[in-house]
Amino acid sequence: MPLAPPCPTAATFRPAGAAGRAPGGAESASPAPGDRHDAPRPCHRTVSADGTGRRIVAAVAGTASARWRRWAGPGAAAGGGRCGALRPLVLTVAGGAVYGAALGAWSGPRLALYAAIKLPAVLLLTAALTLPFQALVALVLGERLGLGRAARLNLAAFATAAALLASLAPVAALLSFTLPAPSPAERTTHNLLYLVQTAAVGGCGLAGTVALGRALARACSSRRAARRVFAAWVAVLALVGGEVAWALRPFVGSVYHEVALLRPDALDGNVYEFIWTDVAPHLLAGSGGRDERGGKRR
Repeated sequence: MPLAPPCPTAATFRPAGAAGRAPGGAESASPAPGDRHDAPRPCHRTVSADGTGRRIVAAVAGTASARWRRWAGPGAAAGGGRCGALRPLVLTVAGGAVYGAALGAWSGPRLALYAAIKLPAVLLLTAALTLPFQALVALVLGERLGLGRAARLNLAAFATAAALLASLAPVAALLSFTLPAPSPAERTTHNLLYLVQTAAVGGCGLAGTVALGRALARACSSRRAARRVFAAWVAVLALVGGEVAWALRPFVGSVYHEVALLRPDALDGNVYEFIWTDVAPHLLAGSGGRDERGGKRR
C-alpha cells in the first residue's frame, strides 16, 4: 500500500524573494508571490463530531422555526392574503380539538367528543367577539390596523396557544384516564382537575399573548403604542374568553350531573365567580362549597 507523501511544514517553504541552492549546486528560483508554497498550510482538517452535531441541530431548529413563522407566526399573520389567515385558523381548530378531547375524556368518550368540538369554538368565538373592539381601540390609540389585520394578528396568537395545548394533550389524557371516575365522592378530584386544566389553558393562552405582543410591536408605529394596544387587547380577550368558555361548559364534566353538550343554566354566573366561591373554598377547607351551585360545575 503506497504511503501518502510527507506533510510539508513551515521549514519546507522559503519566503518570497529568497534564493537557495538545489541539491546539485544549482541556484533555485525564488517562488513568486502568491505561489502555493509561499506559506505553510495545515496538513489535515479535523472534523469535530460535537461541532457537526451542533450545526445539524441548529440547522434543523432554524428550519423548523422558519417554517413555523411562515405557516402561522406573526409574520404570516401580519401579511395579507387568504393563507395569512387560513393556516393559523387550521392550527387553532386542530390544536383546540386535540386538547379538548383529552380534556373531556375524564367523563367519558361522549364528553371528549363534545369538548373536541367546543374548545375550538371557544377560541374562534372569542376572536370574533373581541375583533370589533380591538380594531376600534387600536384606531383610538392612533393605529390603523383595520379588521383584517387585527383578525390575522389574533389568529396567530390563538394558533400559538392551540399548538401548545395540543402538545399538552398527552398529559391531560393521562390525568383523565388515571384519575377516579366522576362521582359525588370525587368532588375534590374534580376541583383539582378543573384547576389544573384551567391553569394549562391559561398558561398556553399567556404564551399566545407573547406572540401577539411581538406581532403588534412590528405592526404598530411605536413601542409605546404597541404596549397600549396590547394591554387593551389582552384584557378584553381574558374577560370574553372566560365567559365564552363558561357558557359552553361542561368541558371537564360534573360529579353531580349527566354528560350534556350544554348546560341549561349556561348564562348563569361566570367562571371567575365559580372558582372564587366554589372551587377554592372547597379545596382550602377540605369540604364546604355551596351544593346548590352544583349545577354550575363543568
